[in-house]
Amino acid sequence: MPLKRPKSPPLPTPFKDIAASGDEAKMMAARVIRSEMDRVEGFSWNRKPERPNGPFGVLRAIPAHRKWFALASLGMGGLIIAGFLVAANTGYVKPGPGPIYFDSWEQGRTAEDALADKEERMAEVRAAYAAHNKRIDDEQAAAEAARQAGLEAERRAARAATPG
Repeated sequence: MPLKRPKSPPLPTPFKDIAASGDEAKMMAARVIRSEMDRVEGFSWNRKPERPNGPFGVLRAIPAHRKWFALASLGMGGLIIAGFLVAANTGYVKPGPGPIYFDSWEQGRTAEDALADKEERMAEVRAAYAAHNKRIDDEQAAAEAARQAGLEAERRAARAATPG
C-alpha cells in the first residue's frame, strides 16, 4: 500500500475562459448558470465528500499510514510518561530510622567506670591501628629491600658482563 496517494487530475471549472473574453453579457449569464449549478449537487467541482457511517466507518475511512503514525505517536507519548513514572518511583530513598542497639550495664555503673571502659576500647583500637600500620610498614620495607637487592644484582651482573 503506497504511503502517498496519487494526485487527482485537476477538475474542470465551467466557464473559465468567458472571463478572459471580456463580453459582459456572457459573463453575467455564466455567473447565473454557475450559481445554479453550484446549488445542484452531483457535479465534480461542488461534490461534498461522503461521510462514513458510524464510528468504525470513520476509522475505515482513514488511510492505513495515518493510523500507523497515530499509533506510533500515542506509543511514544505513553513510553515517555511511563519512563517518568518509573523514574519517579525508583529514585534514592533515605532509609528510615532503624533500631538502635546499646550495651546494658549493671545498676551501679558510675561515670568513672564508663570512662575506663571507653579508654580500654580506645586502647584496643589504637593497638589494632598500630599493628596494621606496622604490617604495612614491614611490607613496604620488604618491598624496598627486594628492590634494592634486585638493583644490586643488576649492578653485579653489569660489572661481570663489562670487560676490563
